[in-house]
Amino acid sequence: MKIEESKVKTKSLFWKSFYGDENAFVTMTEWVNGEGFDVAISANKREQILSLTDEELSAIVALYSGWSLSSPETKEEK
Repeated sequence: MKIEESKVKTKSLFWKSFYGDENAFVTMTEWVNGEGFDVAISANKREQILSLTDEELSAIVALYSGWSLSSPETKEEK
């Protein structure tokens, strides 16, 4: 029998949510193969878990980075 130990890479962020939940958090854990992340989000007494590849997470980050509430949405010309 062989027991393997791995060093899990995890980071967490805690905050007081918009709904008043003082125990809100988001935790990201890198997959063992390094190709993605599990993201756990807990706020307002409910928890959601997303499993995202690096490409999926990069797409979300790019979309969020381009988000601008101060300017109107642009529509693609047809």
